[in-house]
Amino acid sequence: IFSQFKEPKVLDMLKRGPEIYKEWMPTLYELGNKAMKERHWKSIFENLQRKPPEADFTLKDLIEWKIFDAKQAVSEISAVASGEDSLAQSLAKVETSMDAATFVLNEAKGVHILAGIDELFATLEENQMLMQIMRSSRFIAGVKQEVEQWEKRLNLVSEVLDEWLYCQRTWMYLQSILSVPDIQKQLPTEAAEFRLVDQ
Repeated sequence: IFSQFKEPKVLDMLKRGPEIYKEWMPTLYELGNKAMKERHWKSIFENLQRKPPEADFTLKDLIEWKIFDAKQAVSEISAVASGEDSLAQSLAKVETSMDAATFVLNEAKGVHILAGIDELFATLEENQMLMQIMRSSRFIAGVKQEVEQWEKRLNLVSEVLDEWLYCQRTWMYLQSILSVPDIQKQLPTEAAEFRLVDQ
């Protein structure tokens, strides 16, 4: 179709238009990344050595600001935004899984004890491992505070469960021994102390 045009300037202009857009498309695609937040745009404008505009801007504005001269920076910032978004989605899954985690209580000798915790421990360990993986990600900067908060929460839950189960095991062991009348006669002080603590 271009061969029908005899005027070389017109032919060059018609050919050049699509070539320019073809060069621009990767950068435009990266600028359209839905994971881009305000901080990412701020970085882009820092690379352009411009203040972020207070109002909306257009493609024409970006062209005037020489956005395509900073395509390498745009690509890196867009990749960081995608990485941070992926970590944020993983954090949301951790929150959902911990919200769904439940404590199962069984009755034993008149009190409720924690039981069936294998699934809870598996969820907890999986989430703690995910936090370690996230910490080592190069995209951690955008979600570092949330990851640290979740690490603290998960560690606290783990510590509480460990102490709870240790106390529960010890209580069940002592209760089975010190509730026997013969043992109570042989160890009256210990039996009295256990009764006091038990109450």
